[in-house]
This record gives sequence, structure tokens and C-alpha cells, in this order.
Amino acid sequence: MFRNTIVFLSCLISFQAIAQSTIRIQAGTSLRLSSGVVVTFKDLDLVNNGDLNAATGNGRIIFSGNTNNRISGSSVTGFDELEIAKTNNRSLQLEQELQVRSGIWFTAGVIDLNAHNITLFGNAALQNESETSRITGINGGHVQLSIQLAGPQAVNPGNLGATITSLQNLGLTTIRRGHQSQTNGSGNGNSVFRYYDIIPSGNTALDATLRFQYWNSELNGLDENSLVFWKSDDNIKWTNEGYSSRDITTNYAEKTAIPSFYRWTLSSVGNPLPVTGLQFTGRWQNNAAQLNWTTLTEYNNRYFDIERKYSNENDFSVIGVKNSLHADGNSQSPSWYQFIDPAAANKGNISYRLKQVDKDGQFVYSKIILIKPPPLNIFIQQVYPTQKTGHQLYIQTGDLTPGEMYISIFDMQGRLCMKRKARYSPQWIKLPSLAAGIYQLVIESGEWKYFGKFIRE
Repeated sequence: MFRNTIVFLSCLISFQAIAQSTIRIQAGTSLRLSSGVVVTFKDLDLVNNGDLNAATGNGRIIFSGNTNNRISGSSVTGFDELEIAKTNNRSLQLEQELQVRSGIWFTAGVIDLNAHNITLFGNAALQNESETSRITGINGGHVQLSIQLAGPQAVNPGNLGATITSLQNLGLTTIRRGHQSQTNGSGNGNSVFRYYDIIPSGNTALDATLRFQYWNSELNGLDENSLVFWKSDDNIKWTNEGYSSRDITTNYAEKTAIPSFYRWTLSSVGNPLPVTGLQFTGRWQNNAAQLNWTTLTEYNNRYFDIERKYSNENDFSVIGVKNSLHADGNSQSPSWYQFIDPAAANKGNISYRLKQVDKDGQFVYSKIILIKPPPLNIFIQQVYPTQKTGHQLYIQTGDLTPGEMYISIFDMQGRLCMKRKARYSPQWIKLPSLAAGIYQLVIESGEWKYFGKFIRE
């Protein structure tokens, strides 16, 4: 069995895409960084199907540039130090779980959890997080760590923004920070786009104080001056816990005399949706997104904004409006609504939400649903053999119709070894005389690109 290992020693390395492209770690390949190494991925996605799991003290990877990029692949990716330095409010979106050993540095841009999780190990912490450069994730996911807390005094573990004080021994405590708006068991109400799960080993008679930090961009339409603590032990039933102090300048609320920890968020005192029993679903049908929602009752309901966000976008956009089916906005019986969106199917998963607006101008958002259009046509299905390659390779093309393609082979020093034009169809290609080693294969046709590797024996 062959296994490729790429080792970066002490140096600065920068990868930059001429057009938006991908760094791909193939299965069976390991990427290792040593102490002092800084690797920059400028406008590049990272696809990890191999082994990238840096040990503590072994280098920093920076995602920079002015495009939205993703971390994906079949393997969990482990960083020692991760830095985001995206300009123009661009984002780094997760499509796989992350592990971080030393910390995450925020220079510019946001990290979108996108329903995935980040685990901080040891003393790892978030560094320089700000209103404009931070973690978000209204589609779900959380960032978490576990830490021993014995009589903590104003301890903010991992700089997650939950500062804990207690004279008691909480023991090993897991803290999770998520960014979904919280609702009750009927899907009603909303909260700020932040919550904390605080799970101590010892969780009785704590007499604890919790300071809850937030950003203005997480307010979710709520009035800062009305924010109070809400607690739930099952994420369905919530109790209003009030507040002890709050500061809208430095963006925090604080609660003292807490006997036990569960899930905590911030919302206003009276914040139910003017509709009850809202059920929101969707599916991809006939080359469009079909959205359906029902309400059990409505009170002073005016209209619904339908909002959409593609996977490469940071924010939702209004794509349509549905007025209440009832002239006065009131109903004591179920109501059914539908909206058809002929969305683009080539932009990945699509997120939708409803903004329900009442006659007083107050509004609240529904839960977010995710619709996955069927996969698009494939440019190159596979190339083989990639291990123990002899004098030829078989290229299995997809079902596109570009006519021709260009096949290039590079050695590991980036030197061009072959470039050939061929018809776009399944075929064996004869390789030039190559020394034993690892080679990169690039197949292009217009906007379509394929990157792979093979081992010449």
C-alpha cells in the first residue's frame, strides 16, 4: 500500500488561484507542517480526502483573498493555527468538521459553520474576533471546547464569549456556542443569533454568574434594551430568567445567582410570532424549489417575505412576498401557502427562510430549511490506474458536450511534462517517458477543470 506524505518545513508558502480553484488532498496523502510554517491559501477551496491533522505548535494555515471558499472532503481536518483574512466581507464555509489545536485568528471575513462543528482542543481559543470578522452559522453547527472549571472567577473559556463565575467546582465542563435563532416547541418566537450549551460535571447549587456576549449583527431584529435570559433544559420549553445587568455599548447581558446550567440564549420578554403552529417545508421539483408553509392561527399577520441564500453567499435576499390569506390578518383555522422559486441548480445547497411581518411592523424569522438540487453533470468521472501507473491512463469522461479537452501532466516541481489536445470522450492516453514518481494530472475544457494525481512506477 502506498501513502504519500507532503512535509512543509520552516518557511512561508503561498498558494494563489488564477481562477477560483481547489487544493485537494487525495486519499492516502498526508500533509504535515512543522513549527514556524505559514501556508496561505488565497482564493482556494480545501478538499481533504486524506490526512491533514496538525499537532500543537506545527504551523499556521491562512485563508485569504476576496472570494468565498470552502473546507470540505471526506476527512475531518485538523489545524494547529487557523487564520481567516478574507477581504470584502467574504466567508470561509465549512462542509466538514474541524479540529483546532492552538487557536483561530480573525483578521477579516467570517467563518460560516454551515451546520458543521469546530472543536477546540487544549488551550485553543478564538483570537481577535470582532463584529466584522467572526464565526456565524444560522443554519446550525457550533464551536465547542471542554475545560476543567474549579471555582472559576470571570473565566471566558476559549474566548467563546460566555464568562463564568462560581465558587463551586464545576468539574470538566463542555461549552458549545451556536448561532441559530432559538424557538419553542411550536416553532414560535425567536432569539438572538447566539446560544450557549454549558454542561458541567457538577451542575447543582452553583450560585453562578454568566456574562453573555453578543455582536450587533446577531440581534435578529430584537431591541437590545429588552433582552433577557431564557433557559431550556430540553431545547423545547423555555423559561424567562430575567437579567441582572446589561450593557448595550459593550454588547453583553449578565445574570447572577444561577443554580444550574443548561442551554441559554437572549430574547425579549414578549416575543411570540403573530402566527402559531408555523410549519415550513420545501423540496426540489420540476427544476425549481417548491416551498410550502402552514399556520394554525394568525393574529394581525400582514405578509411573509420569502428569503433565499445560495451556498456561496453570506446573506439572505428577498425573492418574493406572500400576503396573509386573510384581509384582516386574523384566522383561527389552518392556512396553507406555497411559493415556487426557479432557483439556479448549479450553486450547491440552497437555504430558505420566511420573514413574518405583522401589521405593527414587527417581524420574526422562521426556521431555515435546506434544499439540495440534484447533482449536475460531471466533467470527469474517474481516472485510473492512479497507483502503479504504467505507460497509459484511462480517462472516463462524463456526459457533457464540450467537444475537446486539454490534458496536462506536471511533476512535483511544477514542470510541464506533457500537454495534449484530445476529443472529449472515454479513452486511454499514452504517457510520455516519465521517471518513477508522483505526477499531477490536469484536464481542462473551458470552465471545466479536473485535478488528480498518479504514481508512475
